[in-house]
Amino acid sequence: MDTRARVGIDADSRTNRHFKTERLIKDGLDLTKQVSYVGESDGYNELEELFSDLQWAAVANTHWPRPQGQMRSADDFTEHRGGKFSERTST
Repeated sequence: MDTRARVGIDADSRTNRHFKTERLIKDGLDLTKQVSYVGESDGYNELEELFSDLQWAAVANTHWPRPQGQMRSADDFTEHRGGKFSERTST
């Protein structure tokens, strides 16, 4: 059994100092076996792009419920598309 860590990184995070190739190698990661740039092969930059707004709403309602009767809808996520998705969905 392979017990090495595997890392999934947003494709657009390659420029983040924590995820630059040199840093990952310095930290002991084998880039061909342990690092995946999530969604890159399908033309996506963000993990969030891999799922529909309806799927994100269902997950948010299950794991981060709002006060009773205030359910999230797909529209709550659609309005945040077009930028850094994860920075715009904290509400």
